[in-house]
Amino acid sequence: MTTEITKATVADNPRLAKTWASAFENDPTFSWFFTNPKTRFRKLEGFFGYTAPRMGLEFDETYMSDGCGAAAMWIPPDKWKIPMGQQLRMMPGFVRWAGWRTPRMMGALTKMEKAHPHDPPSWYLLALGTQQDQQGKGLGSALMTDMLHRIDDEGLPAYLESSNPRNIPFYARHGFVEREPMRFGGADGPVVTPMWREAR
Repeated sequence: MTTEITKATVADNPRLAKTWASAFENDPTFSWFFTNPKTRFRKLEGFFGYTAPRMGLEFDETYMSDGCGAAAMWIPPDKWKIPMGQQLRMMPGFVRWAGWRTPRMMGALTKMEKAHPHDPPSWYLLALGTQQDQQGKGLGSALMTDMLHRIDDEGLPAYLESSNPRNIPFYARHGFVEREPMRFGGADGPVVTPMWREAR
C-alpha cells in the first residue's frame, strides 16, 4: 500500500502536535523534560503546538502521511539556528509547558546547537514521529524516503539527533551514521545521538 504524503501547513498544527505528542510520550529524552506520565501527553501536545509554528512550519518543509499518522519537520540548510531574540520571545511558552524544567530544556537545546555541524550546509530533521497506534506500518520510512530522494537530488547531506536509542537502527537503515553522543543532566540523564548522512 502506498503512503500518501502531503505538505503540512499552519492549519495542520493541532494535528501535528497530537501526532508528535503521541510519538514522543515514552521517549526517554522527552520523559526527562516532562517527568509526570499522567500529564506528559497534554504537556507535549501544548509544547509541540507552541513550538512548531515558531521553529519549523515557517520554512514550509513539514510533511505528514494521510491522516497525520506520522509527521516530519525538516529545516532547510543554514536555517536551523534560532536567533537569540526569537529564543527570548519563545521563553514564556517554554515556561508555560515545561515549568521548572525549562532550564533543563534550554540547557539541552544549547548543547545540541553547539554540536550542530556548520559545514557543509545540510538539511536538518528537527522532528520525525508516528502516532503510537500507527507505528510499524512504514509511515515513518515513507516520510523519510520521500524527503531523502529530494535531498540526494540536491546533492546535500542531512543531519538529525536521535532522542531515543531505539530509533538509531531505523535511521541507520536510511544511511545515517552515528556521531559522538550527548548526555544531558549528568550520569542519569538521557543520551541524544547526533547522526549524519553524506550527500549521495
